[in-house]
Amino acid sequence: MKKIILLVIGIALLIYGCSQNVMGSNNSSSFSSVESDIAAESTSEWFDVYQITNDSPEFTMAIKENPIDKDYNTELFQKATTTAEIATAQCKYLNLWKAELENSIKIFSENLSDVDKDRFALVQNEWKKSMNDNLDFEHTILTDDSYSVELGSAFNFLALSEKREMYRQRTIRIKYLHYLLETASWNSKSVSELESLRFLYK
Repeated sequence: MKKIILLVIGIALLIYGCSQNVMGSNNSSSFSSVESDIAAESTSEWFDVYQITNDSPEFTMAIKENPIDKDYNTELFQKATTTAEIATAQCKYLNLWKAELENSIKIFSENLSDVDKDRFALVQNEWKKSMNDNLDFEHTILTDDSYSVELGSAFNFLALSEKREMYRQRTIRIKYLHYLLETASWNSKSVSELESLRFLYK
């Protein structure tokens, strides 16, 4: 008897779960859901990839509280109400992350030997070229009339959002490498002295 009851409960939960997923997928087509998906960066993001840290790692906390994401989320949630406004916001924050990346490259490079500085410049140029080549290829394929791909009006700002996120992740990666050098035993600094935790954008 217990097995039958458990089986009935299990089936009921499965049906309920499926109905919730269907409802969720239907709602995801709404403009507000798309806006939500591209706005707030995940609170589960973890950036201390090379270290075992305590419950409040200073680098991850600094990134989660960074001023660019804070203003980005505010602008996307509270100000942008049309696809044009969202696209404008994406361009704005893409350019802010580009500037932040250039600054991060500059101050990180100052900590490298001449040989490693040249290697890093080469690696960075390859990253940029590879990213742009991939995005250009995908954009060409997806917008070519011969493939008949229908993407809708959201495609433009979602493509910008993807590029913004690529610059964001690259910037964070370089800042993290810089952070590791700044906190190495031979070069240990106090938190207030760590340039890697600072942002050009205020």
